[in-house]
Amino acid sequence: MANGYKICIPARLESSRLEQKLLCNVNGKTIIQRTWERCLESSADTVTVITDSTEIFDLISDLGGDCFLSQSVHESGTDRLAEYTKYQNLPEDLILINVQGDEPLIDINSVNKLADFVRSNGSNYATICKPFESSEDEADVNKVKVHIDSENMAVSFFRKATDDMTNTFHHIGVYAYSVGFLNKFSSLPQSPNEEALKLEQMRALDNNHNIHVLVVEDHKSIGIDTPEDLEKFKILIEQIENN
Repeated sequence: MANGYKICIPARLESSRLEQKLLCNVNGKTIIQRTWERCLESSADTVTVITDSTEIFDLISDLGGDCFLSQSVHESGTDRLAEYTKYQNLPEDLILINVQGDEPLIDINSVNKLADFVRSNGSNYATICKPFESSEDEADVNKVKVHIDSENMAVSFFRKATDDMTNTFHHIGVYAYSVGFLNKFSSLPQSPNEEALKLEQMRALDNNHNIHVLVVEDHKSIGIDTPEDLEKFKILIEQIENN
């Protein structure tokens, strides 16, 4: 398995809850620019934005970034990455880490730890999780849950809390995979649980592929999915950058 790793940022322009959110300008920078710049702080060998938008492509390219223009329609961000890896003919043992484009404050320490975790376990597919911060978070159906076993393998992912939440954590949507596994994953059709739950990782479990899960105690990030999320982020950035 290759020693280094590469960050890929799938960046689909259209979004149902917040129109063209990746191009929303916050204190002089777009969301996608902030996510890209944040990822440059990692120990990744390279960072590539993979987008269906010529606007995003031109923005990142003009900033000197590496960008790939993908097809418009993909079933998931992982499938969008697979288009890129096949086009580039990347080596099968190369590790990719998928960071969503709407994570401008992604915890880079967690990303680096995930890369180390994958290399130490020889894993082809892995993700991260953290303990729930409150009972309210645990009950929130928008916060995906992952139940893991004693070997840190994912048993199930779900949205609605159950009576027994032992060994169940808040799933963080950052994924690491080998190029070989990614190509295999993208060749599989969407599974029933993937479609029902809107969780792409269920395609792997439904096809009997293991997912290693790294538990991080202190993962800080703000995903931007709604107008309310955007307003909270604007306030936070202004406090950080204008003081």
